[in-house]
Amino acid sequence: MADDALLQMKQCLSNISAIAEAAGTGISKTIKTTVMVTDLSDFAKLNDVYATYFSSPFPARATFEVSALPKGALVAVDAIVALD
Repeated sequence: MADDALLQMKQCLSNISAIAEAAGTGISKTIKTTVMVTDLSDFAKLNDVYATYFSSPFPARATFEVSALPKGALVAVDAIVALD
């Protein structure tokens, strides 16, 4: 397991949280995420990180293994978050 992938997942979700808060809402209002990873064998550990940011009922999620991400990233996450 690449520690870098875990750190990148934490950073992605922290960024989403900060953007949501700046928009007057919160990460708990996330409706759907799309997670892209370069190594799907990292999924279980990344899922553990994901679970620290979201609680049940979890947002809908699609996860894809991709051959590469921009700038050598190992993880990328996009999210749809409801505004209050």
